[in-house]
Amino acid sequence: MGNMQLIVVTSLCLMLGCSKKEKDKDSSSASGNSKVTINPQILRIGEESFRQSLDSEASQRSARTLLGGDLYTTDVAISSLKYPIASIYLTNDAIPEGQTATAGGNLSFDVYTCAGAKVEDCLVDLNGEALKNLLTTTAVSAKVGSFTRISINMCPKDLAAANTYFLLKASVTIGGTKYYTNATTGLSATGPEEEVKILNGGGCTSQSYLPNPLVIGENDVTVDPALVKAATSTEAGASVAKAPTTEGKLTGNLDLRLYFDLLHAAYATDGSSNPMSQLGTTGCAGTDGQSPSICVNFPKIMSPLDSAAPSIKRIKIDSNTIFGFYFASSDTPFGAYQRVFFNGDLTGVNMDTLLGPDFAKITKNDDGTFKVRTLNDGRYYNFDSFKFETHAGSFDKTGVSTAYTATLLP
Repeated sequence: MGNMQLIVVTSLCLMLGCSKKEKDKDSSSASGNSKVTINPQILRIGEESFRQSLDSEASQRSARTLLGGDLYTTDVAISSLKYPIASIYLTNDAIPEGQTATAGGNLSFDVYTCAGAKVEDCLVDLNGEALKNLLTTTAVSAKVGSFTRISINMCPKDLAAANTYFLLKASVTIGGTKYYTNATTGLSATGPEEEVKILNGGGCTSQSYLPNPLVIGENDVTVDPALVKAATSTEAGASVAKAPTTEGKLTGNLDLRLYFDLLHAAYATDGSSNPMSQLGTTGCAGTDGQSPSICVNFPKIMSPLDSAAPSIKRIKIDSNTIFGFYFASSDTPFGAYQRVFFNGDLTGVNMDTLLGPDFAKITKNDDGTFKVRTLNDGRYYNFDSFKFETHAGSFDKTGVSTAYTATLLP
């Protein structure tokens, strides 16, 4: 039996209009079972080399100059970050092409389901060993159909999003003072780190579209053979036992590999220029007023059909947003995330203005630039000539032409 790696990236993208709708309730009864099975895995991409580059005072000064601001507060040292994974599922929604959402699909099935009914039953610590599977699960039978989207649901047994939460244990140095997560105050200058509960303010579901539909038949899966290595490989601990045929047909088991990135997955402020009340009451831990507080990002996933381990290019847009673009074998990214870049100077800024909607589609232009399309909750940020390098340009911000400056990060 053949074996292929379906690589999925799990990122973190906070409070940005990651989809706020609940898990699809569409019936999967219209689809029959396939002989193909799917084995979901979750693996963390290591980011230690980036942190090591900031260890020296000279490197920190360089990073502050590049990133802007006097306080480099986004690289929080995370000891533990747990969030509930209630289910992982595939759906057949139409991929948005324009500036409006498309109707939902009528087909979905779970590739992973948490058996517990409470948040604490389904928590997964994302700070496990890099490139090691964090899920304890078994392969499940696939459904027949053409699937375009993959999602993670964070609400066990249909709990409301407001009743779910993340658990964070971390430290961060701000303005020369080291702070530790504190179960009572959010952050404290007195250690050690404690586990702090951070309420989920973004919704139950984080979703993204596959770069190409995953077509599952009764006996096999159709994939693009050009995107799958023919030779046996042990990259990132994976094993590709056999490539698909020239027609792109594959039988057997699909390893559904979910990668995520913890770099910039949390950010913090000492409160001197941005009181907690301006950050909102969910997604962060702390108290209102001039006090230290810490925030985490909302889970985000995206997926290529490729056996190559992903790489990331991070780009700062203006002052307060970081885009992370994920690449595999192609020079066109298969997905991206957006995260807050917080340098301690957000006084009076609405958090919702810092980040755009979800990435829906990225395509390459003839001149080597890229069209980047985003869409969520009636908003869109569309770039017509984006470059994965330092540059300046303009984009369509829900009908308004807006100038931007992009800075490639280390």
